Amino acid sequence: NKNGGSSSPSTTAGANARTITSQTDADKIIEYLKFQNITKLDAVIVSNLLTDNIGGFERISAEVEIGMVIEPFYNATGHRYTKFLRDVTLSGAELHSLSDVTEFTFDDITITCHPAKNPIVYDTEEDMSLVTTVTHGNNTMLLCGNIREPRIAEVTASITEPFDIVKLPDHGFWFDGIGAFLDLYQPQ
Repeated sequence: NKNGGSSSPSTTAGANARTITSQTDADKIIEYLKFQNITKLDAVIVSNLLTDNIGGFERISAEVEIGMVIEPFYNATGHRYTKFLRDVTLSGAELHSLSDVTEFTFDDITITCHPAKNPIVYDTEEDMSLVTTVTHGNNTMLLCGNIREPRIAEVTASITEPFDIVKLPDHGFWFDGIGAFLDLYQPQ
């Protein structure tokens, strides 16, 4: 799928490489956006639907216009997720729940989201995280969300090009095979 977005100097695309767990986290993000004169986010990418990734959305969406919210498609439940869905609706953002690899383009930024190929095989919501690649000019990033083994094996089998920047899986925790992972992606 291709989804175009129009960007201007006051617009950017956002990804949750930083988790938003509290009012304080949301306030820091809002402060930064205001400092940069950013009044609209083309997209907010939610790597997984755990509270630490959706907790500050209401506060941020009250301060900044959000064009779309991109999330992995899986059977999330619970009060926090129901509240998050309500907040997305109230914000006016378009919700994209992805079950297939999907590419979004915003001016000269290409974002490709890779949901779990078969979420049923994974034991944790972390393994169902969206893995996101971002290309801006000659710069490339790989954002791994909170994936763990065996999802890391799925990702390394399907995404094989090197990246300038890699956000390590699962908040940077050590895992078997991290050396091979870094050798494959060759972050600079």
